[in-house]
Amino acid sequence: MHRVEKPGSGILSRPCLSYYTGKFYELSSWRKALISAGSYDASPFSVKVDHILLLKGIHHATVNVASILPRPEITDLLGLNYRRIPILAIGNDIYIDTSLISVALERRFPVAQGFGTLFPKGKQGQPPHTGLIKAFAKHWADTVLFSLAPALLNWSKFPAAFVKDRSALSGAPINVQAITASREKAISLLSTQLSLVEEQLSDGREWLFDSEGPSLADVSVNFVYAWVQTFRGVESLFDPSTFPKSLAWLSRMAAYLGHLKKVQPQSAVISGADAAAKIASESFEAYSVVGFDQREAKRLGLTVGDRVSVAPDDSGRNFPTEGTLVALNREELILEVQGQVGTFRCHFPRVMFTAKVVSKSEHKLVSLHHLLLFYDMSLLVHAYKLRPISKEATELAMRIITAHPSGLNTREIFKLGLKAHPPVEHAPEPTLPFRSRSGRIGLPVPTAIDHPFRSVRYLKSRILDDLEKQQAIQKRLVPVPVTELEGEELKRVLGSGAQSQGVDGITQVRVHRWVLPLPERAPPPHRDLSHSTWQKETK
Repeated sequence: MHRVEKPGSGILSRPCLSYYTGKFYELSSWRKALISAGSYDASPFSVKVDHILLLKGIHHATVNVASILPRPEITDLLGLNYRRIPILAIGNDIYIDTSLISVALERRFPVAQGFGTLFPKGKQGQPPHTGLIKAFAKHWADTVLFSLAPALLNWSKFPAAFVKDRSALSGAPINVQAITASREKAISLLSTQLSLVEEQLSDGREWLFDSEGPSLADVSVNFVYAWVQTFRGVESLFDPSTFPKSLAWLSRMAAYLGHLKKVQPQSAVISGADAAAKIASESFEAYSVVGFDQREAKRLGLTVGDRVSVAPDDSGRNFPTEGTLVALNREELILEVQGQVGTFRCHFPRVMFTAKVVSKSEHKLVSLHHLLLFYDMSLLVHAYKLRPISKEATELAMRIITAHPSGLNTREIFKLGLKAHPPVEHAPEPTLPFRSRSGRIGLPVPTAIDHPFRSVRYLKSRILDDLEKQQAIQKRLVPVPVTELEGEELKRVLGSGAQSQGVDGITQVRVHRWVLPLPERAPPPHRDLSHSTWQKETK
């Protein structure tokens, strides 16, 4: 878990420690604990994610879970029935499968903010082969190559409970005798696949895609063969005379990753309960980042707000996760799932995962709520649920409005608030344009999650509106001067209406501004308005 002490302050795990500016990221990596009586001591895919985090330079904490079910830290606390590990959380967003985890880390911890990359440029400065590397990692390394390695494990030494658990994971009974008998065949197939790596490295390149440094492709192949190297009886597979380039590359990867481990802080281990509570308390990324692709949804027979189940197409397909569909595009989909400690946003990749509708009719009432969230309303909804108006926010707003008796609009108050009370270690970032209830496209709204005002929309909808209800402030039309050019533009917009009203030069306009209430006027002196008195006054 990449612990960020303040919103946006992240520790870069590099020889020279530094900080980056951005949103609050609480990152957690869930991985398997030691397997008793086994011949390997960690989930190989968790090792892959560890290596990805090393390349990115992200310090993280780990939650150790059991090697077999049950895993209440995931199924109960988080509400995820997903069977495989690792999973990874950034804030309230939980990412499934290493293919999507790598993409999320690359996007949310970018090079521009001082982090490493999984897609380095070519040696000659060529653009990285991002799409090809993603496909290579998922379809060849993770699927074809990795599927050959488990046959080399000593399955006869595993407890019956472990074999039963892995049978449920694969969706078919595991025949220990048959796997043991296929060992030599598996070594042969791994040798065949390694020959492709040897051919790729034959021109003397350092890394598989001839990049400036190791990429996701290198990590994805290395974690398989480095894992196999720890097995007994595989010496013939790693023959230096047959695969000199490949073995040199494996040594380079080990040295590179070993150096990063030495210079980066060691990750902490925390409890599942602590991690779940922290993840539940954090904000999530706006659904508009993923969006909702109506064409893709129609092809899949899905609509926003549907109750949907998602499961892998291969291992773990009998362990679907159910939730409310809130976002979908060609690369991923997001379900809102309910755990014991809160609501979580679970991201699944589209590749090699299937989504099915569980129920439509029971969840139509929430569709409008989720449609609003797509237009970057997530921060506002989260604020309403979890962030009561602070005394600090109301006092700051009152000080600013009091100091400007001529009035200010909401954005001006927000800017002055940031100046008077700078956000901790990060500047406000613009959100995406949003659509209002009337259908109008709104401007990007600055957000400063650690600031009392939080965002322009939160300031207007919560803080200022609340002060207005208390009659502490009011919205009043005040005259604002305009330039000659602006006046001509207003005349053009008004058109014939301006001419008919005899409007010649427009020098000022009346706009709404937040101001203090006008002082109450003293009541006029009492006058006797009786009929007799009126007669006397009119004589």
